[in-house]
Amino acid sequence: ARAAQILSRKVAATAKRPSEQRAILGRLAVIQAEHLGREDAAREAYTRALAIDPSFRPALVFLAREARIRGARVEERERRGECAQR
Repeated sequence: ARAAQILSRKVAATAKRPSEQRAILGRLAVIQAEHLGREDAAREAYTRALAIDPSFRPALVFLAREARIRGARVEERERRGECAQR
């Protein structure tokens, strides 16, 4: 949880450096999903990363997997298609 707090502060501090911010958001999402079990927070971080870089593959893969779990087949296909194009 402490690492997530630190990374959240770094996200704010890197607002004028989008590539750094995208990388930090990616790390934050991994911690939220894999270590803290907070899929909702991971989704939010990955969505923010995609706003910076629409081709950010880790976010596209995560969101496609999440869509599959939710049974949102159309969304899953769209995300997988985005992954394939990138």
